[in-house]
Amino acid sequence: MITIPEPEFHEMFDIELNHLNVYAMFGGNMFEAKGEDLAYIEALLRNPDQRGRVWTIVADNGLMYYRSGFHPELDRFGYLVTAQSIYEHFDDDDEVIVIMEEDL
Repeated sequence: MITIPEPEFHEMFDIELNHLNVYAMFGGNMFEAKGEDLAYIEALLRNPDQRGRVWTIVADNGLMYYRSGFHPELDRFGYLVTAQSIYEHFDDDDEVIVIMEEDL
């Protein structure tokens, strides 16, 4: 598992706006873990070329972080979608944790 700070994440990845909800949290970027937002995330996951663009926003013991991939088993807050795939910067078997600025 690789851990990077949020500013480094933003240098490597552009986060897409949630085109389904103009009032989405995280500056309009978060996709919720339900309904139409979740259906969009699941559609990306079905496409091998797109699944590396999905990140899970995790809330764990008062801390929040992004974790590469789709993790419904975690206490997820929602999802982010990046324009670039994680595989443009990391190996296929790498899992990345992004420490949010508030938690540094």
